[in-house]
Amino acid sequence: MPREIVGPERISRFLFSSGELTRAFVKPRAFDPGRYNEVSICCSEGLSEDEIWRIAQSVLQEKRIHNRNIRLHGRGDFLASEVLQATSQSPGGVPIGLRVEQDDMGWIRHGGIKNWPEDAELRAWVQQTIASKCNLFRYQHDTRQG
Repeated sequence: MPREIVGPERISRFLFSSGELTRAFVKPRAFDPGRYNEVSICCSEGLSEDEIWRIAQSVLQEKRIHNRNIRLHGRGDFLASEVLQATSQSPGGVPIGLRVEQDDMGWIRHGGIKNWPEDAELRAWVQQTIASKCNLFRYQHDTRQG
């Protein structure tokens, strides 16, 4: 059963595309909910840096089953409560109601950002808002692992 996260828990978004980040920040496109209307996240509260990167490496290996060339570029960390507060209402005052949930589907500590608005402009605003709350951690590639 999914666990809703509303408090100041650290959430990590793994970045597998170079187009999701720059040298200094996470881009809004990293939070595109796509066709499943959900953004996959890692519920990383209480984990060490090494533990988070181990989970990211595990997810990378799963992704490589379908795309051998995919690489891990980094991650964006944010506090669930900060993002939920910032996106609770649109600039026009319309309630949005995003949800952050841990569901452990596919891997331990997996979760999703769910309940995205249907309006494309509003989605873009939410993506920008979440990205602006992220701290970027770039992955230091181990040349032995590709």
